[in-house]
Amino acid sequence: MLEGATKLKALATVSVGFDAFDIADLNRRDILLTNTPDVLTESTADTGFALILASERRVVELAEWVKADKWTKSIGEDHFGVDVQGKTLGIIGLGRIGGAVARRSASG
Repeated sequence: MLEGATKLKALATVSVGFDAFDIADLNRRDILLTNTPDVLTESTADTGFALILASERRVVELAEWVKADKWTKSIGEDHFGVDVQGKTLGIIGLGRIGGAVARRSASG
């Protein structure tokens, strides 16, 4: 693809990584490659934290229960899910996203 792009001076990828690009080849062609290392950090951390809360509090399961018209009286303890307050969250990797998830989980 680059063979025909003789006037190309820059490429941009909307991603953190750039391992899908042949950097040596781009350098030989004097083409600048840019990436966006922090563009989705907060959104990804929000999604991750939302999934943690939704799974522990059984949000999807209970929403389906309501849609199926099974909510006819107060729910019992078996539907409460798990409190996350006061729990320990294990995060493997404290890069940009892991750190953002940790900030969301910090108390006080």
